[in-house]
Amino acid sequence: MWITRGASVKEIYIKEKIMKETKICVLFILAIAFTACQQPANSPQSNQTANTNTNAANASNQWDKYVEGFLNEYFTTNPQFAVYQGKHEFDGKLPDWSEEGLKKEIVRLKAERDKATAFKNEQLDERQRFERDYLIAQIDKDLFWRETADQPHTNPYFYSDSLDPDVYVSREYAPLDTRIKSYTAYAKNVPNALAQIKTNLKLPLPKTLVKIGRTTIGGLGGLIFPKARLKTLSENRSNSTSRFCCTALATALAKQLSTRWKKSETEK
Repeated sequence: MWITRGASVKEIYIKEKIMKETKICVLFILAIAFTACQQPANSPQSNQTANTNTNAANASNQWDKYVEGFLNEYFTTNPQFAVYQGKHEFDGKLPDWSEEGLKKEIVRLKAERDKATAFKNEQLDERQRFERDYLIAQIDKDLFWRETADQPHTNPYFYSDSLDPDVYVSREYAPLDTRIKSYTAYAKNVPNALAQIKTNLKLPLPKTLVKIGRTTIGGLGGLIFPKARLKTLSENRSNSTSRFCCTALATALAKQLSTRWKKSETEK
């Protein structure tokens, strides 16, 4: 207390009163400041925060819906990939490798990339941010090989995995009858796919790429479907027509694939 020695009772009373009033004034000022910092529940700032949280939640839900739609579209455009992921409703189908189909896929991928990048970090949780970054990386990879490297027109390896029917032979995902039907549907689509590939590839190809084509594509018929393998596939079957169909398609496939690369090498 700042009271000097020898002060009268009156002086002490006055000084104590001043100190008390000063403390009350300070407390009152602090109370006003504290109240000013607190926004009421229905204030514009509070409403803005609530709206921001609601928008973030909506964006989070929209991302999950977007991913589902993206995957469905990706499976449709890349049915061979869908089959390997266990989506057997796409069995037997092959991609659209026509020039128009190739261009449409590039346009689609770029549009999907724009949609994915529109989701900002603050709108997504940790899992969703990872999914977004991974999805964009996959799109960038597809665009690089399709557009920058121009593989559909320059490298037969671009088509090799999609034309590989091993999933119907080695993976026992369904009874034999079902897999043979799937393989039959696949084999029926091969001639059209080969015609598209023939149109796409710009000849003459470098000899190294011709060898890759003959090894990865031209050899599929003989490597994946040798007679012994087909016999194993069709054994214990009473329907000789189906057995013949399976064998004939495999033979035709091998012949068409091999002829294509032999011709390319001759032109080179």
